[in-house]
Amino acid sequence: LEKPSFDERRVLEAIAARANKLIVMAEKGRAMLKSVYGIADRQIEVIPHGVPDRAYVAADTMKPQFDLAGRKTILTFGLLAPDKGIDHMIRAMPAIVEAHPDALYVVLGATHPNLVRERGESMREGLAALAQELGVGNQVRFIDRYVEQEELLDTLQAADIYVTPYVNPAQIVSGTLSYAIGMGKPVLSTPYVQAQEIL
Repeated sequence: LEKPSFDERRVLEAIAARANKLIVMAEKGRAMLKSVYGIADRQIEVIPHGVPDRAYVAADTMKPQFDLAGRKTILTFGLLAPDKGIDHMIRAMPAIVEAHPDALYVVLGATHPNLVRERGESMREGLAALAQELGVGNQVRFIDRYVEQEELLDTLQAADIYVTPYVNPAQIVSGTLSYAIGMGKPVLSTPYVQAQEIL
């Protein structure tokens, strides 16, 4: 964190004092460890987020198994949480559908467990209600479950475009962004740290 609390700073400094190396997945992480926490550059290594090794396939070959045939598919996956910006994508869908009536926005993933514990499924229900209110309820599909990696990659390969509309510009890394790029998908993203570094 660029502005850690006293305890957050104390914990990270204690870890750094005991570690031979600290590994971060973005250059911004290295810069923050140096400037915010005073950690020496020689103690920090940057290893970018990995991606699965899978051959590129055309999206249309994967779509039938997910009931996506004939749809221009926009995908977001990961645990559902307020900072993911899903509401912004849903608000954009009326204009997208007007230009591309066959567009479908798929939101794949369970709600974050902490959110479920605090508020149940009110966030997901609110997003679904927003889609209905905007007249795009049939163009937004929620898949409310955790999927194993193979199914996740299959679904990603069935998508035409991947989006990460995250609202927190300080987000250092997104495994979902790495996976999408690794699968050869065009990506539309807000300018958080990893998205900027990859660009």
